[in-house]
Amino acid sequence: MDQLLKKFEKIEINHSSCLEKKDQEFCEKQQQIYECVLRHFRAMFRGMKMLHDKETAFHSKLGEENVSPHNIYYKDLIMADANKQMELITSIHQELVKRIFTYFRSRYGLDLSAGAYEKYISIQEPEKPAFSFESSASYFSEEGRRERKEKRKQYEAEYQAYQEEMLLRSKLDYHVIIDDIFLYLDGFDFKEKLYQEIKKEVEKAMEHREYKITNAKISFTGLTFARQDYKKRYEILLGLEQYRSILRVLTYYDSEQQEKNIYPDWEKRFFTNNSLYTSEKTGIFDEHEVGGSKVIKFKYFKNGRWDVIFKNSTYAREFATEYLQDRKAA
Repeated sequence: MDQLLKKFEKIEINHSSCLEKKDQEFCEKQQQIYECVLRHFRAMFRGMKMLHDKETAFHSKLGEENVSPHNIYYKDLIMADANKQMELITSIHQELVKRIFTYFRSRYGLDLSAGAYEKYISIQEPEKPAFSFESSASYFSEEGRRERKEKRKQYEAEYQAYQEEMLLRSKLDYHVIIDDIFLYLDGFDFKEKLYQEIKKEVEKAMEHREYKITNAKISFTGLTFARQDYKKRYEILLGLEQYRSILRVLTYYDSEQQEKNIYPDWEKRFFTNNSLYTSEKTGIFDEHEVGGSKVIKFKYFKNGRWDVIFKNSTYAREFATEYLQDRKAA
């Protein structure tokens, strides 16, 4: 029995095989582009080093008095700067991570945040030594100086080896990044995880805010804010993140959980970024047909109330029960 359990422990799950074909093709394409870019720049680095060595050898033949930095004969045209090359290589690694996370965040609407590339690579940067000042006698003693010098030398050797490994051989594998995304899913599929996230988003948006159900209408307060401008004309703020979250969940519900983001038409007509107010001159306080299959009208009021009108009372109660956790509406 123990041997059977050990065999199961050794089984590795290939999460990439769980992806849809479209997702798999995207990841494979990004891996190909990434590896192609790595090969290109590493070939460039090798060429730059050869040219730099050739240039250095040429300068050495001229003699030190002829190649000072202020002499016209001295031109350091080829810079084989390992630190700048490291910046480029690490940015290429990070780009692969960012592209894959951005793709899955956009495609499935999940709250995915790309981590640092170091999380997905086995090469570890050596830790820089830290020297504590315990007493002036020990710190400035011959033994203390020698110990610090040896530690610095050891660190420099380790860092040089690490830098060489990173520049010449480091490479990410998208399968490892996908494993991390599946770890985030925590056993759920993409759609189930999105459903969980949206419900949590709504719960957070409705904290300290109220709503009331009347037949086929849900009236929200605290999600929009109306005021009078200097000419005593009313205007309304439609830019709060909490309000945006409710627009999103209404879209999600209206589309039978097919749309992850707010309908483009709704976002254009009923959402303003930042702290911009919408004037009553635009007709914002009129009743608006919104064209949904379940959600049919919006109505904004000068006291800050927002009415969402459903096709019938069944839809209103269903939405309140499932997303606003209203047990009385069930």
